[in-house]
Order: sequence, then structure tokens, then C-alpha cells
Amino acid sequence: MSIHSLLRPLYDFAGWVIKESQITSELVIIKLHRDKRRNIFCPHCLEKAGLNRQIAQTAYDLPLDPVNIVMIQHEALQGYCNHCKKHFTLHPPGIDNYAHATR
Repeated sequence: MSIHSLLRPLYDFAGWVIKESQITSELVIIKLHRDKRRNIFCPHCLEKAGLNRQIAQTAYDLPLDPVNIVMIQHEALQGYCNHCKKHFTLHPPGIDNYAHATR
């Protein structure tokens, strides 16, 4: 059984997949990437939207016993909706804009 299959139930973010994980006695790093099989939709009007760029970000999560530091590395997706003419930023569910930790 792979480590990804053990972590998947804990870090099941809709539209995101675990690309890589690193585990030591002091630190766990979970690297999430957008599931490219899914389209991007505008959060304002729910129409299909385009992706402009991706920005690497990190958020901390609750400790996994006995490891105290859990980091989730993900790419914030910045896009533009041609339908409602608005810019937006998407994060995995539970990680807010400018947040340094998960909800």
C-alpha cells in the first residue's frame, strides 16, 4: 500500500490530487496539484473560465501524531471569466485567500 493511498482520505480536496508527499520524523509535506481532468469554473457566475497563472503557496495543517508540522503545498490558480469579466483565485477547499493555515 502506498503512502498516497494512506494520506488520500485525510487530504481529499475536491478537484485536487496528491502529487507528492514527503514524510520525516519531524515534518510532513503534502504537495497538491489541480486535477487537470476537471474544468475550471468561475466562482462568481459558475461559467467555464480560463486559467491565467499558478502561484505556489503553502498552508499549515493540524499535526499528525507524532509529527507536529504538516505543510500543504499547492498552487493558487488565478483566472479570468470572459462571461462576467471578473478575475478570481482558486485554492483547495479549506484554504482561504492569504491564509497560512487550513480552516
